[in-house]
Amino acid sequence: MEFKSELAEMKLSLAAFMAEVKQRFSEEPVPAAFGELTLVDGTIVVFEGEELAAGMLLNVKGEEGIVPAPDGVHETTTGLLVTTKDGVVEMIETKEETAVEEVEVEVENQFASLEQFDALRAANEELAAKIATLETALVNILGKVEETFSVFEKFAATTPEPTKKPFGSVKPEKEENFFGFVSAIKSIKK
Repeated sequence: MEFKSELAEMKLSLAAFMAEVKQRFSEEPVPAAFGELTLVDGTIVVFEGEELAAGMLLNVKGEEGIVPAPDGVHETTTGLLVTTKDGVVEMIETKEETAVEEVEVEVENQFASLEQFDALRAANEELAAKIATLETALVNILGKVEETFSVFEKFAATTPEPTKKPFGSVKPEKEENFFGFVSAIKSIKK
């Protein structure tokens, strides 16, 4: 398939080049050597000549260049249905318009009465007022929390660090009692 797309691209490029050469070296302009159609999905297809016919090559013009049209039925914006296989047009048909019936759809009234609508509006306004009250209370609470932290910070700044005694430190008089006790035990053991 890649060979066919390259061949189709080269053929269209050569046709365009030849048309440009003829136009530059002749006194009268040469018409375009290929036609172009747009599919309903926006894809542009090109073909040789001015009018598409069965048996002609149909190519897709895209970002990656010009490639043969894929197999299938392609609908143009002009209402043609073009059937292709291996990039060759097999059949061209005119799309038949299907009649669209107008169907009346009855829309159900969401609010049975104006009173219900007014009641919902009043409930909505009441909820909005409650939310505003809660927002104000939350702001007040956050202010109190900030004040409390400020008091703790001031207290921490004015309170001296506690003096810690090293682990195992004992008052001198208790230390003497302890050593006396230890020496008494040693004398008993002897």
